[in-house]
Amino acid sequence: TETFITVDSNFHDMFCAGISSLENGLIVAAGGNPQLTKVSSFNPNTLQWSPLADMNDQRWYSTNVTMPDNRIFATFARGSGNRSELYEPQTNSWARTPNASMQTLVNEQAEINSREKLSNTNGLSWLAHLAVTPQGKVFQGGGTPTWHIFDPAGGGENVSLGQPIGAGVARAYGNVVTYDAGKVALLGGFNPGAIQPVSVNNVILVDLNSATPVITYGAPMNYARAYSNTVTLPNGELLIIGGNQVGREFDDTDSVLPAEIYNPGTNSWRIVDSMSVPRNYHSTAILLKDGRVLSAGGGACNNGCDPSVNHQDGQIYSPPYLFNSDDTLATRPVISASPAQASAGQTITLTASSDITRFTMVRLSGTTHHINTDQRFLPVNTINNGDGTFDLNLPANPNVLIPGNYWLFALNAD
Repeated sequence: TETFITVDSNFHDMFCAGISSLENGLIVAAGGNPQLTKVSSFNPNTLQWSPLADMNDQRWYSTNVTMPDNRIFATFARGSGNRSELYEPQTNSWARTPNASMQTLVNEQAEINSREKLSNTNGLSWLAHLAVTPQGKVFQGGGTPTWHIFDPAGGGENVSLGQPIGAGVARAYGNVVTYDAGKVALLGGFNPGAIQPVSVNNVILVDLNSATPVITYGAPMNYARAYSNTVTLPNGELLIIGGNQVGREFDDTDSVLPAEIYNPGTNSWRIVDSMSVPRNYHSTAILLKDGRVLSAGGGACNNGCDPSVNHQDGQIYSPPYLFNSDDTLATRPVISASPAQASAGQTITLTASSDITRFTMVRLSGTTHHINTDQRFLPVNTINNGDGTFDLNLPANPNVLIPGNYWLFALNAD
């Protein structure tokens, strides 16, 4: 219907909470305004909110991530000091993870926010950039300068990765995207206090498939962006949307309206259609089931802000793969029969259109404050049986195919 439905919670002010999704599709919002221990879950099927067990520590502006065992790791946040913790859905309980200390992040955030803001940017908020590694650990690549590998599930000590993008260089309000098995892209953001805080060069590719992460720079974007959102597309490309070039929240100055698509195979960007509405701080973007992308929101500031930056609306982008070369709608491949559930390492058989050349999986997800730790794209090894059926060999590593709801996409040569 392309309409928004209001689904309020009357027991939890989850403004700026950390969010993660569980294996059963429930979306968990932890913490919120102002520095809460409260936790709630949202059921997309019933559109209902339910309370969960409180956290041990207050958290506001937290980044949370779902682990391979379906627990949720709650990290660096306002109100929690250097403490992190894990949520266990089976027992509806939280346990602190003292081995995964956030002290370095606490110290560096305080130092960065004490600097003079030469370009009048905002400071560095909490909101760590996190991704699950193929070893079952958690990679942190910003926003603070020193990066880490945390081991909340295994109990190992933190491993420092140094400051790979420069001494004292931060990436506030950038995006983190798992764009392939064990591969993460860090995109956009700004360095508080720098003369040129927002850079087209904030395209950092991290390969986590070996014990030591391999960190390289990707091709620069066409537009420098902070407060943007990045969406993994079914063909493995990345769509980056919105943002501004000044590094200020509640500010549409120098907003970037053209979207861009990154092709990891060619390490190249191309400019695509432009939005008509700026999408900056508090905006969101997610992939839809039909392969289109919703970009929405922005603003939501309190009294004293410019009301023109509040955008309580959305736009839908239709990527090029939905069209023929003459701009007519392309005929889509069809999956006519498939199992509803599967596990890591399992082979499943589908019935689908004969012209399909590959299948991919994209995990359902949600975005808060330009961070989306649920989102991940996975290619699927496929055998065409020649009789209208296909055998799909799902990734065997459960740290790669983490639990949750996925969309399975079929692609043809076009």
